[in-house]
Amino acid sequence: MAKCPACGFESPDGSLCCDFCKEPFRRDRPVPAPKKPAEPRKEIPEEFLRLDSGGSIPRVPPWLKYAAWTVLAAWFVIIMTLIGIYLAKQNGGQQAGMAGRPVQAP
Repeated sequence: MAKCPACGFESPDGSLCCDFCKEPFRRDRPVPAPKKPAEPRKEIPEEFLRLDSGGSIPRVPPWLKYAAWTVLAAWFVIIMTLIGIYLAKQNGGQQAGMAGRPVQAP
């Protein structure tokens, strides 16, 4: 039987924590030996020598960025226009909330 260091309750051997207060039992773990630092390699492995570094990544010209944003904006305007036309047809050509109400003079 293992005795709990916190409350003194006896729990069965092999328990990870006290059955009464749930305090975990501390087990002495062996301290691992310090690892020996890896020695730096003095040569590059052959499989890495055959890899292509790819050089530098090409920059995108500013005019191409501008053209891409212009096309994106045009698509956005077209889609929003089509949504507006669809909603107007669904509403019978009248504004939402104003259908059937007469216009009042001031």
